[in-house]
Amino acid sequence: MRLTALAILFLFTTGLTHAQSILKGRVMELHNDVLLSGIKVENQTQNISTYSDPHGNFLIKAKKGDLLCFSGLNYMTDTVYLTSLKYQVILLQLKLNQLNEVQISTGDANVGSFGHIVTTGPLGSHTVQYQEGGGVTIKIFDSHSDAKKREKIERLERDGEKDRKIREVFNAQNLKNYVPITGQELSNFIFKYTPDIKTYYDKKFNLSLYINESYQDFLKIPEEKRRSTTFSQLNNAE
Repeated sequence: MRLTALAILFLFTTGLTHAQSILKGRVMELHNDVLLSGIKVENQTQNISTYSDPHGNFLIKAKKGDLLCFSGLNYMTDTVYLTSLKYQVILLQLKLNQLNEVQISTGDANVGSFGHIVTTGPLGSHTVQYQEGGGVTIKIFDSHSDAKKREKIERLERDGEKDRKIREVFNAQNLKNYVPITGQELSNFIFKYTPDIKTYYDKKFNLSLYINESYQDFLKIPEEKRRSTTFSQLNNAE
């Protein structure tokens, strides 16, 4: 009887360990504040993919141990091994006349004195993965930290928290009370019109007015495109 109970407990614990969740994050260009839309986010472990929205945000099903690949035109591909499901900020490097390189963040890393993890890429370069307050993980492709980078990291952490609050409001459940659309069409509306931080936190911002104006603009898009499962790709191709 005791053995059976232990077996059940083991199976339950194992199930929790492998439980899936939704990973949230943002994709930006390395060395500046450009938000990257249309970046393909592929969970290679589970063979599923999505694209970053116009504000660089992405959502994808994932669990610890999954391998995520970020790729886009004119940017070097970046592959990340998930050691946690915290909010991710991915910084992609512009392609130059050099060999493509994959930066991999793994659990086999050395923890530095400032709370960052240093890993070595396959071509000898370094990735610094900061894990500070706010639940944001930020990768800086440099082996030396300075005050300017730490200031940028803190600002990105604050932006990540603000973005999380926006998505708590601008989601399918709440928007059903404002617009008469559901399913894929509603998902596409959210993809295109989720307000950015500057817009949402403006003192003159009115949520109801913004949603109404956005919906009227959305209706100008051909219906077939509005309901397309590849709306993100079509939108970024314009």
